[in-house]
Amino acid sequence: MLLYLRFFLVLFFLIHWPKDLSAQEYNITNYRWEQGFAATTGYILFQDSKGYIWIGSENGLMRYNGYDFKMYTTRDGLPDNEILGIEEDDQGRIWFLPFANAICYMKDGQIFNPENDSLLHKLAITERPHHIYADRQGTVWIVGRGMFIAISKENKISRIHEIGGYNIGNSDVYIWLNSDKELMASVPEIGNEFYHWNGKQFDREGYMPFKPEGMLDFTTTFLYNTATGNFSNYFNNGLPVFSVIRKFPRIQFSFDRKLLFKDKLFVSSDRGMYKINISTGKVEDQFLQGTKIGSFILAKDGSLWFGSIGQGIYRFLKTPIKSIDTKLEHPSVIFIKGTDNGMYCTTDKVVHIKADFTDGKEGYKIEKAIIDKDAPYSRYLFLEQNESHEWLGCSGYISLRKNLGGKMQKTHNIYTKAVLEEDATHLLIGAYGGIFRLNKKSFQVEDTFLYDQRIVTLAKINNLIYAGTLKGLLVCHPDKQSYPVLPDNPHFKKHIMALCATIDEQLWVANSDAELIALKNDTITKIIGLKNGLQCNRISCLKASDTLLWVGTDNGLFAISLFPPHNIVKYISYETGLKSNQVNCIDIYKGRVWVGTIEGINYFDESDVLKKRDTAAIIFNKIQNGDDVLLPSNNIIRLKDKPLSIDFDIVEFSGGLKPVFQYRLDKHQEWTTIEGNQLYFPTLPYGKFEITIRGLSPNWGDGIYCTQFFYNPAPFYRTWWFFFLLLFAGISLMVIITFIVIKRIRSRDKSELAIRKNLLRLEQMALQGQLNPHFIFNSIAAIKQYYSSGNLEKGDLLVDSFSNLVRLTFEMGTETFVSLDKELSYLSEYLNVELIRFHDSFSYHIEKETSIPESRILIPAMLLQPIVENAIRHGIRHLPDGKGKIHIFVKQVKETVAIWIKDNGIGRLKSRELQANLFTRALTSSNVIEKRVAILNRLFDGKIMMHTSDVLNEMDQVAGTTIFISYPLNLNELLKDESSYN
Repeated sequence: MLLYLRFFLVLFFLIHWPKDLSAQEYNITNYRWEQGFAATTGYILFQDSKGYIWIGSENGLMRYNGYDFKMYTTRDGLPDNEILGIEEDDQGRIWFLPFANAICYMKDGQIFNPENDSLLHKLAITERPHHIYADRQGTVWIVGRGMFIAISKENKISRIHEIGGYNIGNSDVYIWLNSDKELMASVPEIGNEFYHWNGKQFDREGYMPFKPEGMLDFTTTFLYNTATGNFSNYFNNGLPVFSVIRKFPRIQFSFDRKLLFKDKLFVSSDRGMYKINISTGKVEDQFLQGTKIGSFILAKDGSLWFGSIGQGIYRFLKTPIKSIDTKLEHPSVIFIKGTDNGMYCTTDKVVHIKADFTDGKEGYKIEKAIIDKDAPYSRYLFLEQNESHEWLGCSGYISLRKNLGGKMQKTHNIYTKAVLEEDATHLLIGAYGGIFRLNKKSFQVEDTFLYDQRIVTLAKINNLIYAGTLKGLLVCHPDKQSYPVLPDNPHFKKHIMALCATIDEQLWVANSDAELIALKNDTITKIIGLKNGLQCNRISCLKASDTLLWVGTDNGLFAISLFPPHNIVKYISYETGLKSNQVNCIDIYKGRVWVGTIEGINYFDESDVLKKRDTAAIIFNKIQNGDDVLLPSNNIIRLKDKPLSIDFDIVEFSGGLKPVFQYRLDKHQEWTTIEGNQLYFPTLPYGKFEITIRGLSPNWGDGIYCTQFFYNPAPFYRTWWFFFLLLFAGISLMVIITFIVIKRIRSRDKSELAIRKNLLRLEQMALQGQLNPHFIFNSIAAIKQYYSSGNLEKGDLLVDSFSNLVRLTFEMGTETFVSLDKELSYLSEYLNVELIRFHDSFSYHIEKETSIPESRILIPAMLLQPIVENAIRHGIRHLPDGKGKIHIFVKQVKETVAIWIKDNGIGRLKSRELQANLFTRALTSSNVIEKRVAILNRLFDGKIMMHTSDVLNEMDQVAGTTIFISYPLNLNELLKDESSYN
């Protein structure tokens, strides 16, 4: 029961296998030296987990990414240039089996061999291995005659000497992997047994229906010996079961066998590839006949790859691009026209080719005919059969003939360079002599434009005819007036190669610089060139559908969207189905695009080629930071402050051009184009940053992006705390230096400052100790006068007051501050002397209003006497009535002492006038006051304020002078720092 269940499951699996190769149109690409495959033989083909195709050849190992072959040789570390086996383990190591007696592998872009890898050195291989496999446990198996080596995932080496208790010695061993990637083995010398590796040893799995010899292939579903033709289906439901032996084709010199596409067995041999139906055992097809085919693989994109001996490698690609085999030796097509039933075209060998559907089936019926036997090299840019079944052709002349190959009935000697179908009955013909309008029915030239101009290409929008010439673009109006289009624009000063008008009345212009310019109302709306992905050297033709502009070039076929921003949306080349990249002409009929190349005809439905396909991805093959190799990650990669290199690639087999790679370090930066597939940064920014790589190719739309985030920790000397510490240290150092300098300056100037301070004090004392010499002389004279006149009482009184004044002067002359009561006593003695001298011609009054005792209030010594002296000498002395008054008012206002000295003298202005008129000498008391206040303010950090004002009477006339003095109560405690004396 279980056996039948297994049988039906296998049958169900086969029924639902992917479609057969024969049901698809395949494009065959042969990669040889011209296509970049630098060898003639492909020994072994292998596709790794990243999608790379690896090819072992006689000249070295090649890796193909879809657009470029990269070669590895002994210079890169291979033990030998000839590679015969390739395998990949679950650690991402690619193992290679060279022709030499050695083995090697590649990891992170570096090849490791016995010379630079201790693991491989320990293998000590002395004979050439024949096979290499990697099973699902990650074990790598190396097998050869007398050699059976296992390398575990932990890089432990084991050598197998027995299979089923039999010492294999130098016996041949067949090995393969089952569907679970577990190793199976068979030794012909033992018999028909086959064994399964259980992780420690080989256990017998079962028996084969025939002896394993010759070219044997044992898969998970069948056993096939191509040498004998023996074939048996294999089932395993606990116990292995084989079907009866059937006879299949005997294929001598078979190299490789694989079951592909449902129930089709592919066998490579020295006579080509065989496709065998395993249900019938019959050969269904044989292709690449006569070519020696070795290894082959089915790639992830559905394409088949074949390695040949002497003919390079082949790729069979499933593609919507179909071709027509014209079986011509020179199939270069120069004009093509789509029809309801197919197409017709002309070649550069004057051959007319017509292809019609055959009974509605896929495939075409081909008809060929010579157009003009007398002119075998004419290039027919237009050919059409009219309603009268006559053939109208345009080449070096315009001709009308009854039959192809027959004689011309009518001609016009017009050397045709371009033909535009204006409407159903008229052609516009561009020639060396201008533009000619030809009526197809009457075969008459009805009009001529742009006479003597050399016309290369034509287009028409409404009533305007555009003509491309060797020197630019011209537009011709219905009145035959013509003008150059944008004559000052450099894009239009060149040879115009092709023109095309679209349904939205936009004109596309191709110039000789392979630039494509879109014009709308003679205004440029778009320029597409090399930097936009239009990678070609020459644009040969343009043709528009409702949505796309197809551009034929010397490097394939490009499709550009007719909708802004007019991006390239598709690229088709030789690798994706074109007969050649040299495209000569294009036509579009009912959604089908017809392409004429120098190697023949292609066609495809526009909707088929625009189907969305899997998007390629950028691969980071190696990230190296200094000596450290890092793995790509979705997380942030932490770096060292060392150079960073990134090896990257795109594996993509859509047949596109070589992509343009760009990068940027920040999303706000401009993109930088990369030469090659490696980025190198000798220095890195600190902190978090990202590197984004963009790949640009016509088939990738806006491009393919890949971003990797990095973190480069700043060194300690770039961290914020180090800057703070450095700033703190710098400030501290500056403070210390400043302190030392100031200390030295102070130390150096200390004695000088002390001397200056003492000098100031001495000057203060000298000033405060000064009595006006005239006052002293006059006082002595007054004493003498009183005694001479016999007024002894007045004389004695004056002597007492004068002597007290002189005594107090000496006492106070050595002090900076005295108490307020002492200062007022000194002032009273002075006033008493002056009263006696001036015969009581004035009176004075001293008023005090303080909250603390006067003995505790300090005042600069002898501050008030010079002020009062000034009031007497310059004020009240000159009063005519001799009734002078002096009022002294002392008041304590919180922490300030305020003093008002008021007189009723003649005022400051009259006093100065009087001194000038009398030529009297100004007294020095004012100077003494000013100097003393200045010195005191320099000595003490408290300003002594002094203000002088006039006293006005009721008539606003000057009636005296008021002196106001104020100073802090603690003035004596505010001695300034010595540095303030500088």
